[in-house]
Amino acid sequence: MAISKRSFDDPTIFEDFVVLFSNPDVDQKRIIFEITDTAAASNYQSTNVLINQIRGLGCVLALNDFGVEYPSLHYLKSAPVDYVKIDGSLIRHLDKNNDDRVFVKALIELAQAFGKKTVAEFVESEDILTILRGLGIDYAQGCHIGKPQAIE
Repeated sequence: MAISKRSFDDPTIFEDFVVLFSNPDVDQKRIIFEITDTAAASNYQSTNVLINQIRGLGCVLALNDFGVEYPSLHYLKSAPVDYVKIDGSLIRHLDKNNDDRVFVKALIELAQAFGKKTVAEFVESEDILTILRGLGIDYAQGCHIGKPQAIE
């Protein structure tokens, strides 16, 4: 579930989450909230307050689009998130671009050094998946792993 910059500015958003998770059919431990670098960087203080409230409900959080914005590196150090999703624009040509491999390797090592699990977006081939395994990625997502499908 993605949280937009507008959500961080909505003072009632947390109450909406509390209502959602009061439903016994909703298992908050299976929901990963995703926040983008730009949303997080727009206001660190209010972002961290909402993130900590959401974590208090038993949910986990991912910092999405990691590596394409400068604030990413600054925010990563103190971000109360569980996962870091490396942006697909850095993954897409990993099998053909050595500069992308060097950069992605550094991002993986940096995120993991801060205790975050790493996720590569846009894994579209076995070659890219093999490279990511060699770089130490924790998780991968993309059409090579499985095409998006409707929830049953």
